[in-house]
Amino acid sequence: MPKSRERESLGAAARRFSDLVEERNRILHGKPCTGPSGEARLSGNGVIEIGDLEDAADAFLACSNELNALFYGSLKTYTPAVSGGRSDA
Repeated sequence: MPKSRERESLGAAARRFSDLVEERNRILHGKPCTGPSGEARLSGNGVIEIGDLEDAADAFLACSNELNALFYGSLKTYTPAVSGGRSDA
């Protein structure tokens, strides 16, 4: 993809997605435990509180919205040039 504002936006969204994969894995692979106040919680690299899950869900949704906007926006009409090498990397 040639250098452009859209390419920069896509790269930034991809980096956020990559960070969110780690958070998703921490939640998904969390083990049941009892939190400091006696409630059922998950533990990953520490106790995962309800607020942590809500924050993660909000971040997942925001990233999804951003990637969908790119997919159905600038990427919908983007056609990569066919060449033997990458001239813009």
